This record gives sequence, C-alpha cells and structure tokens, in this order.
Amino acid sequence: MIELIKKHNFFKDTVIKSINLFENQGYCNDNYLITCENEKYILRKLLKNDINRDFEYKVSKLAFKINISPEPLLFEKDNSFMLFEFIEGVHKNNLETNDLTLLAKALQSLHNIKIGSHPIKLDIKSNTNQIKNAFETISKYPNEYVLCHSDLNSQNILFIKNKVKLIDWEYAGVMDRYFDFASIIIEFNLNKEEENIFLLAYDQNIQIQQDKLTAYKHIYKILCQEWFKDNKKA
Repeated sequence: MIELIKKHNFFKDTVIKSINLFENQGYCNDNYLITCENEKYILRKLLKNDINRDFEYKVSKLAFKINISPEPLLFEKDNSFMLFEFIEGVHKNNLETNDLTLLAKALQSLHNIKIGSHPIKLDIKSNTNQIKNAFETISKYPNEYVLCHSDLNSQNILFIKNKVKLIDWEYAGVMDRYFDFASIIIEFNLNKEEENIFLLAYDQNIQIQQDKLTAYKHIYKILCQEWFKDNKKA
C-alpha cells in the first residue's frame, strides 16, 4: 500500500516526507498520516468488505460541501483506499455548552442533506423483553428519516475552534434522527441538562418524544455491545 501511494499520480508533483500509521486505529480501516512538503493527508486503507464504500464516499463529499467534514480527495475501490485532507482538531470526551451547541448545529446540517437511499433496518440479534419493548415504543411514533452519521463517538468528531468536523462515514445511512441523538447522548454520557442544551441547540422548537428517545438509547447501547462482540471475534 505504501509503495502504491508513493508512486500514485496524485503525488507526482510533491515529495512525500513520511507515511506513518496512527497509533490508535479503528476496526474498519488502517489510517495513515501522509506528510508532504506543504500538505498533510489522511490515507484510509479499507479493511471491511461488508460496507458500501461508494455510498460512504458519496456522503463524505456531500458533508464536505456543507463544511462539516474534511475534503475527500481520492477513492480507489480496486485498491481499497480513500484519501482525505488532514485537519488539525481535538477529540473531546467531555463537552461544554459551546461544544454541545457546535455539535448540534453540525448534526442539524447533516440531517438536512437530501439523499436518495432507502432507510437502514436496525439489525439486532438480542431478543430480550427490553429490546421488544423498545421497538414497540418506537413503532408508536412517526419515523423521522434523515441522513444519519450513525457512529458519533468521540473519535469521529473533531472540534476545530468554532467548528465541528465529522469523520469516518462508513456507517452513514438514512435512519430516524433519534438514532443520532441517542448516540451522542450515550457516547458523551450527557446528563439531563446537557441533553436539553444539545437538543434545543439542534432545534429550539423541537418537541422531543422522551419515550422514543429512551427506546433509541437502549437500542444504541445493545447495538454497540453486539458490534464490539462480533468484531472482537473477527
């Protein structure tokens, strides 16, 4: 992969000074930092074959157009890699009021993107009464389908001064917006006050259905447990 990149036409007019594997890696890609004379890039070597990478790249381009994602520069499906601009930012585990507001506005912008795609069906193996009750609760409310990121943990969110950039779009898809709400609330362990700040910053006129949100929180937790269990086996 490294030799392929060094010889790639994209870099023909520049000198690559280094290609370094990031210390912390995800499960779906190997991520490298490419340092050139005047620019830096993120190289993502794509590992999992059960992800729609064409859709992932399409979404990343749409997100870049509205300034909530780094610029996607190259996608070579046959060679299983994507190239993105590198952006200096901070991953945060604890969010202050301004962080919550910035993240909410970025999420609102994402949810306003129009894309032609069928909704994703949540695939949960667990068949407990809690899960059954959660889906039964959700069924009582109208679907609020939007383009969701679906994997909004702290490592996929970059805070850059007064902006937020979202990265790693492999699980993006059309889902109920409550799924993204739940993921942020769970991942950042928001208390009720923080949750309200976030949701009102998303839309000051929003009328949150608390039973529906609680159901999605439970579903999100179970999905994460199952996902990590399956990927540890892989």
